Amino acid sequence: MTAELDAVRPRVNPVDREARDAAGLLLGRLTLLPALVLLPFLLAGFPLLLIGYFKPVPVIVLWLALTALIVPYAWRRIPSVTGAAAWGTRDEGLAKPTPRWVLWSLIAIAVAFGAFNAAFHSQFVIIEYDAAAYMQFAQWISVHGTTVIPENAQFFGGHPASIVYASAAQYAVGNHIVPQFMSGMPMVLSLGYWAGGARIAVFLAPALGACAVFAFGGLVARLVGPRWAPFAALAIGVTIPMQYVSRDTWSESLALLILVSGLSLWIDSQRTHRGEEDAGSWRTDWRHHLRSASHVLAFVSGLLLGIVFLVRLDGCLLYTSDAADDLTR
Repeated sequence: MTAELDAVRPRVNPVDREARDAAGLLLGRLTLLPALVLLPFLLAGFPLLLIGYFKPVPVIVLWLALTALIVPYAWRRIPSVTGAAAWGTRDEGLAKPTPRWVLWSLIAIAVAFGAFNAAFHSQFVIIEYDAAAYMQFAQWISVHGTTVIPENAQFFGGHPASIVYASAAQYAVGNHIVPQFMSGMPMVLSLGYWAGGARIAVFLAPALGACAVFAFGGLVARLVGPRWAPFAALAIGVTIPMQYVSRDTWSESLALLILVSGLSLWIDSQRTHRGEEDAGSWRTDWRHHLRSASHVLAFVSGLLLGIVFLVRLDGCLLYTSDAADDLTR
């Protein structure tokens, strides 16, 4: 019976399918767009932060330059999500085009998630939990451009033995104070401080959460099928840990966005692999490798999966249960 069905259902060439599968192609590319835009920002901002020159003008100029290079280069090589779940199986090439309602439903769920958590967002600015530590970290680097915080002991009468400069989420190193956490989330929050101060920065958390839910739908579309993407986004969006980390400036939502986008790009790079056409020596075939869709997507995927550690040291494990543990305390 299966053989008879295969004979009736003709296999579709991937190139021909993408030409008339606008919804599937747009779904595959849009779900990766937030991470592709944030990747150049982190790549541009982190070296400047290391040298103590994390200032708005150089960061934004370098960010825009890298975005103009990376985003179009990877964007046009991202394939449609249609048939991704059947890649490498006997059903490859038999999938129907992705319906438009999948894309619109996924966008609506992500927007509703972001709006709901923006309406109920919290404003942790005094260090008690990690969310406030990220806000304090972001406020400092957005103004001073460095992670090194001087003690300013002269304002406290020198160095009396009763004064301890280390505090919650702050380490005392020599004559300076160093923030505890990774700098990825504070760097992103700095955009909010530059745009309008803390009132804008706190709203970046719901926006990042919405992008993470949207990107998660894209990953499920590749692993299970496009029609399951809205249901998967809804399932993760109604969970308490996801809502909790998206209402406050935790780093889990940003790490989730980068992680699932990196995994999605890795899946796409495998699907565009062309066997012997992409093989050969880099020294002799470097021009071909630079244009190869599989190599380009694999390279950008590696950047995303690597830079997630700039957001969290346990980024690839992504213990969102940490937020649940904090909620129960």
